Amino acid sequence: MPRSAVRALRYPRLSLSGSIAASKSLSRGVSQRFDTWSVGPLQLTIPLFDGGASQANVDAAIARYENAAAQYRGNVRQAVREVEEALVNLQSSAERDQNAAMAAEGYGASFTGTQARYKSGLASLVELEDARRTLLAAQSAVVNLQRERRSAWVALYRALGGGWTTDSPAPTPAAPMAPEFSSAPLPTGTATP
Repeated sequence: MPRSAVRALRYPRLSLSGSIAASKSLSRGVSQRFDTWSVGPLQLTIPLFDGGASQANVDAAIARYENAAAQYRGNVRQAVREVEEALVNLQSSAERDQNAAMAAEGYGASFTGTQARYKSGLASLVELEDARRTLLAAQSAVVNLQRERRSAWVALYRALGGGWTTDSPAPTPAAPMAPEFSSAPLPTGTATP
């Protein structure tokens, strides 16, 4: 019950009720109309001695209001925090994604150079496989950052109040997407040290 309604219960109340009725009777072609008005009863309620119950009701209503207001403020703070975290994660992943893509491109060029050296006999198989491992780690980092960025977008969407239902039909599978980084060709054939 709202605080003002609980506070109003402490004051005297005067209530008056009444009714208006209209009736019509028809007997042997003669019509008679009756209008009836009634007023009353008159009721007066004065809470004089209730042992402090009305003040306790007011205090309880005030406490419920303050509790609801505190919960609302907490929910607003939580929502703002979630949006801020999602925005920070989105910006951070965007900045790191550019650096990781440049690193993967550089490691791809390094692998290509090591592969050319290996074919000409100037590099060992260990050097070639080490360059390949480094390239694959860089490409894996790019993929992980892309996944992290997409997760940040979903977190931002949900923090802003977006949602989804499972009642909608499942989307049809799309064609597989090509990776967003270039991968150097892997050597073919068997290698002899």
